Amino acid sequence: ISNPKYSNLSANNAFAFAIKNETAGYGSYKLEDIKIPAYGIYAIRIDAKVIEELNGGNAYIKILEGDQSVNISPSYSIKSAEFSLTSNTKNAVKNDFNTYSFIIKANGICQTTMSLEVAIGDTSTSVSGEIAVDDIKFESLTSSEYENISNSTFNKTVDLTISTASPT
Repeated sequence: ISNPKYSNLSANNAFAFAIKNETAGYGSYKLEDIKIPAYGIYAIRIDAKVIEELNGGNAYIKILEGDQSVNISPSYSIKSAEFSLTSNTKNAVKNDFNTYSFIIKANGICQTTMSLEVAIGDTSTSVSGEIAVDDIKFESLTSSEYENISNSTFNKTVDLTISTASPT
């Protein structure tokens, strides 16, 4: 990449992609139908950074559960989580990319799906600026790893378990 603003992208970031709004607007990329097998604990990890200052709002990384669980339990509320990327945190080890992790405890009844969206602005907020995304990973975790993770700037936990208790 010949543009100097990308000069801190190393060879291992060669396949990073960017979302850029030169004028204020809403731009997004959505990956749908990420399968979340039943009975497990998983992490969806994504590396992202702000390349050009965001004006007028924020950039987001969001996950949203599909509606399969509602078909099993009509009172179930679909789960989601999001991170806001408001500034470029210096992280020299990863070329200023930060790793954002969604830690997911799957339900014990059936496989479900999640969608992952990376966006600048949203449907009600127009934003200009540019972000880059690299390395989207899906990993299995152990119960002990799950117990040792708490919500933070870079971790969000999402519990997809469905209560099977019935009213008495």
